[in-house]
Amino acid sequence: MKALAKGAALLLATAAWTPALAEVPVNGGPYNVSVLPGGIGAERTIGGAAGTTLAAEGAPYTLSAWVKPDARQAGVVPLIGVGPARELVLADGRLMLVDGAMRVAGPAIAPARWTHVAAVSDGSRVTLYVDGRRVASGAARAAATTPVVNIARATPGQPHFGGTLVGATVDAAALDARAVAQAARTRPDFANVQLWQVGAGWPFQKQANIGLTQQQDAWTLPQTKGDAYTAPVAKPVVAKPATEALAPGRWQINGWQLAAAPEVAGDGAALSRPGRAGGTWRAATVPGTVLQTLVDRGVYPDPYYGLNNLKIPESLARQDYWYRTTFTVPAAGRGQEADARLRRG
Repeated sequence: MKALAKGAALLLATAAWTPALAEVPVNGGPYNVSVLPGGIGAERTIGGAAGTTLAAEGAPYTLSAWVKPDARQAGVVPLIGVGPARELVLADGRLMLVDGAMRVAGPAIAPARWTHVAAVSDGSRVTLYVDGRRVASGAARAAATTPVVNIARATPGQPHFGGTLVGATVDAAALDARAVAQAARTRPDFANVQLWQVGAGWPFQKQANIGLTQQQDAWTLPQTKGDAYTAPVAKPVVAKPATEALAPGRWQINGWQLAAAPEVAGDGAALSRPGRAGGTWRAATVPGTVLQTLVDRGVYPDPYYGLNNLKIPESLARQDYWYRTTFTVPAAGRGQEADARLRRG
């Protein structure tokens, strides 16, 4: 029954994280991206007066993000910046702010773990923060640049960042230490963050289905100040006989159980043997999607209420699932050839 797996998880969910920072200019973020080493980055233009002000010489700004490098990389690896002149980078694995000809260096950033980084400039002096703590500062007058937000910019002759950036944001203001510390304490649920897989694969259509390969920018997703979420609520499981007679010689098989394939050891042949199977199995809603089962069993909230959809991980649609049941062949059907058909509801 594994053929049900991916098709049963078509109710996808997206999630985003928005940092609790100061005013964000249009297209300043946040951006949630996963990028490949040696690949390409992403960029967004900041238009109008906001872009002109931000890109001017001596302008205050803040660059911030949660970063998780895949590995330590040699050379200067851009993370986030305004144009080519102002960038928060990793230089041989160490956090560094490059502003024109000026450099302010901080500590090494460990790979394969999430770290909050920020560079705050009042236009003439830069302070670096790691996980909300001040780690370095120095004189660096903000250089004139172009009003473009660069995420993981590819630079000739230098390695390209490989890893993930969450909440990558450009603020047109110098945030104070309290605001940076608060952003570092507001740790997102990274499993629920919607990521743009930058440079991974080719869009199969120009417009219609681009959302399947390039997710909506996090800063454009719905926000709320009120109570827009509800807690998951498990529904009672309706008891039905394992085999339910529908007509002479025709039975409906009930009692289906659902498990995520990564949590189950063994293949279809092993799972088809009598006895208990390892892993976490839940009473399945059949007919119904994988997500419907997880909602009915109280794992996730009702996605049709408020912003509950943002509480459901995108990863659910990136894995397989097993359906399994046990039944005794009715006496009237023993010794006969069985024709199993899938009922879709």
